[in-house]
Amino acid sequence: MSETRRNVLVGVFMLAGLGAAGTIMVLFGEYPAWLGGAEWELTIRVNRLSGVREGTLINMNGVEVGRVDRLEFTDPQRPHEGVKIIARIKTKYDIPQQTRADIYVSPIGLGRSRIEFVVPSQKGEMEMLPRDEASIQGEMANMLEDVLPPTMLPTLERTALEIGNLAAELQPVAADLHDMFEKRTVREVDDRAVVAREVTATLYTVIERFDQTLKHWNDVMGDPEVKQGMREAVLNLRDVTEDGKATLKTMRETSATFEADLERISDEILAAVQDARAQVNRIGPLLDNTAELTENLNAVALQLSEGEGTMGRLLDDARLYEALLISIERITDLVDTFRRLAAKFEREGRIGLKVETVVGPVDKDIPISPQ
Repeated sequence: MSETRRNVLVGVFMLAGLGAAGTIMVLFGEYPAWLGGAEWELTIRVNRLSGVREGTLINMNGVEVGRVDRLEFTDPQRPHEGVKIIARIKTKYDIPQQTRADIYVSPIGLGRSRIEFVVPSQKGEMEMLPRDEASIQGEMANMLEDVLPPTMLPTLERTALEIGNLAAELQPVAADLHDMFEKRTVREVDDRAVVAREVTATLYTVIERFDQTLKHWNDVMGDPEVKQGMREAVLNLRDVTEDGKATLKTMRETSATFEADLERISDEILAAVQDARAQVNRIGPLLDNTAELTENLNAVALQLSEGEGTMGRLLDDARLYEALLISIERITDLVDTFRRLAAKFEREGRIGLKVETVVGPVDKDIPISPQ
């Protein structure tokens, strides 16, 4: 293929690509302004502006409707009077009247700035801005208001103010901390010759004293005699521990034995209580009978004292009492007679009796053998 033919083919492909691109742009309404009719111009007037540049996107209810074309001063001789944002709005979108433009700039430098059209709420059909020399008012908005609830912003402002006040109050504390961490040696603090000013100890002084204390402790603990004493103390502590283990073992065994004895004694006491309960149960009827017998005896004694019944009448009869006395006297005389006869028989050594025989009564003596 010759070079001329190749160049012709490349040119044809380029023209075909440009034609296709133009066709697509016409179909989707995205052709540039120099082709005419794709976008229309809208002026946004603001008193103060920052963070917006050419190409910044413009949204309306979340839909991208245009972009920033350029920025101009309202009056070049008086820049403080405000800025005009010349926006290019897509032809297929119309902007309702009384629309406001809120300009959002990232407060910490993250993300892109944007312009949001705020459309007023209205029932029925809305009147649209004319596309010839259309203009709306805009203002800077805080992006935090879009992220945080409106009720939280006063709280954040108050918190920031309180943090500022806290920082101001912490400045004296920081100065005191600076004085505390100032390098002051122990010699400077303990030097009594310094009378012109008072030198107080700082944290550096405390650390130095602690370091000296550790050195002294190291010197003491490094002494061989101290090491030997500590070793002996550890060995004694180990012996005491072993003795304590043996003592605890003995106490554990004693506790087990005492527990067994206590259980046995408890069983014996329980058995004794049960036996006593059984004895009480057996004695209960006897006590009831005794009480009944006592009541009967009291009734009999009462009847005897009142002369009721046979025995009562006998005890209350005076003649019976006199006869009883006479009988006792006669028995006493009989006993005396028997005593005299026994003394007589003892003196004579015999007993004389009359014995009835076939021939008649006959006197017979019965000898008494001496004791």
